[in-house]
Amino acid sequence: MDSIGPAMVIIFLIVVYMIPTFTAISNDHRNKAGIFVLNLFLGWSLVGWVAALVWAISKGSDEDGHTRITDNSEHQGVDVYSKIERLSALKEKGALTQEEFDKEKAKLLS
Repeated sequence: MDSIGPAMVIIFLIVVYMIPTFTAISNDHRNKAGIFVLNLFLGWSLVGWVAALVWAISKGSDEDGHTRITDNSEHQGVDVYSKIERLSALKEKGALTQEEFDKEKAKLLS
């Protein structure tokens, strides 16, 4: 019974230590493996742990350093229409004028 307490503390510390890796996995980061290696070998130092966490939170980029743009063109049409519906609801409630609605709608459709 007395060994359960120290075991729980060790498990808790391992989970906290691996937060950057878990963050990278949950964000489906492009460099999950690199973040894991950095976290595993340099995470014991506060600088290594913070660097791994910042890297895990940052957006992935391609080899040239450009931010990746995912192709979600199939979802863009649905998103535009839902935004127009929300704008229409705001117009009906009186929160937007007809001019403001037309201007925002034109932006979304262009």
